[in-house]
This record gives sequence, structure tokens and C-alpha cells, in this order.
Amino acid sequence: GDGPGLGVGAVYSDTGGRSWTAGGFSACHQTAYGCGGEPAAVELANKTVWVLTRRAMVDWSPDEGEAVLMQAWSDDGGATFRGPQVPSRFISYGAPPTLLRLRRNVDRFVSRAAPGFDRAPIVIIYNNARQLSRFDGGTEETARSILHAAISLDGGRSWRGHREVL
Repeated sequence: GDGPGLGVGAVYSDTGGRSWTAGGFSACHQTAYGCGGEPAAVELANKTVWVLTRRAMVDWSPDEGEAVLMQAWSDDGGATFRGPQVPSRFISYGAPPTLLRLRRNVDRFVSRAAPGFDRAPIVIIYNNARQLSRFDGGTEETARSILHAAISLDGGRSWRGHREVL
């Protein structure tokens, strides 16, 4: 196409959705497996926007190790990105993530005394599965049906849980 290639782009509104502005683009190093599909984004407590995208994996990627979600950051609400996407710590074989900030009743779950406690913790739901190769009986449906959840109480620096939820 005429676009800038593989990656993730932003469109944002400063008018409550009445008008929209084209924002920045975070490219992805093009490989045979690609990346940049089905993004999930969350605004961190410091106002940085963190974006995770799935890689378009077709099989194991021997040139790049495990299948992981790719990540990018914007310090200005999506108008620009810091650079190209880089691998994250989250394993995901061809399945998109979900990111959510908790804003209510968080005191029931964590102590306010916790060091670096973020008043709006982040929850991630992601694949966390090492998919079998299609030659060994693996399918895309199998990869997308194994979902895990983790929570960050410090703005995404560390994660707890990683429990299978589905």
C-alpha cells in the first residue's frame, strides 16, 4: 500500500471525539513474520502511552527467538512515538493483548503502603503460550484460546500473577 509499512499508528482527539488528528507512527523491523497487528494501548500514570501489538506469526521464528508482543511508547498522547517497536517480555503466539487501567476499588486488592503503588494499576490479558508449530499439530485457534492475566502496581515496571484465566 501507500502507508509507511508495518507498525502502529495513532489517531487522537482533543475534542471528545468530535474531530480527530492523525498522530505518529512506530515502525516495526520487517521480518518474514511481521508485527504491528491488533494494538492495545494504555496511558501510564506519567502520561506516557504504552502500545502493545501482536506479531503476525505463522510458525516459530528461529531468527528472533520466541513469539512476543511488540511494544512502543508515546510521550505526547500519540502525536509521535519514541522510535520503532521493540520486543516486550510478554509471550504471545499470534494473539492480541488487552490492556486495562483499574480505577475503582483498588484499595481492596493492594496495600497503599506498597512501594511505588500506582493508584490505577494496569491489567494485561495476553496469550502466554508457546504454540506448537503447524507441522506439529498447532493451530491458530489453539494459540488464541490460552489467555493469562497479570497486574502491574507500579506503572508497568513489574508484573504479578500471570495466571491462566481461559
